[in-house]
Amino acid sequence: MNVKGVFSMRASRRHDESDRIAIFFDMSNLYFAARDMGIRIDYARLLDFLTSGRRLHRAYAYLGYNPEDESSHSFITWLKRNGFRVKTKALRRFEDGSTKANLDMELAIDLLTQAPHIDVAIVVSGDGDFVNLVDAAQNAGLRIEVAATPRQAATDLMDIADQFIDLEANVAQFARADLPPRQGFSRPEASVPPTRPPSVGYAPRPYGASVRGYQAPTTFSPNTDTASKDEGDNESDEHDIAAVPHAGK
Repeated sequence: MNVKGVFSMRASRRHDESDRIAIFFDMSNLYFAARDMGIRIDYARLLDFLTSGRRLHRAYAYLGYNPEDESSHSFITWLKRNGFRVKTKALRRFEDGSTKANLDMELAIDLLTQAPHIDVAIVVSGDGDFVNLVDAAQNAGLRIEVAATPRQAATDLMDIADQFIDLEANVAQFARADLPPRQGFSRPEASVPPTRPPSVGYAPRPYGASVRGYQAPTTFSPNTDTASKDEGDNESDEHDIAAVPHAGK
């Protein structure tokens, strides 16, 4: 099957703006995707891009951090003040020098807990460990979008999702233009599309239980520079804060 053709076909559909959505950011996986693309992420713009005019119920961010790193605390504070519900875990350092903080279970619990209150769940990760979670959420009546880069995403995860959002193809929508690109990961300018493709939607899919609970969408500013000056300086190093070598393909 032509994978590019599948992506193009999915991109031709339209969103239902009445949908309530929740977004689940695997910050470790997103870090590696950003590093691979050679960019730094504007999280406000990324959230706005993924919401795409629909009603945002809640946005979660899951990240490992170093308790002794002051910049990590500033970044976490920035996320909390800008529409994210943040779940953290201290990094564990192993004898070989590697670090890890696995929050897959926390993400899975939150997604299934929110299932009765939303129509669509967006998993921002390419981790193949989430395949069974996506299957369970779909069986509960949710539609699942997976947002990742193809090179950092497990094939099984892309296949099972109701929609795959190629972050690399839409990088111009959320890359921070006010920061220099990452050294050693430069990408030809021609590979970055100047505009976003048409909104993506779904083939008809029956709902499970009726939607209940929270009604009001979360307020979130899509402006490029949303943090204060001091916090913005710390936020520019966000990918170094959340650099957990646990991307899981």
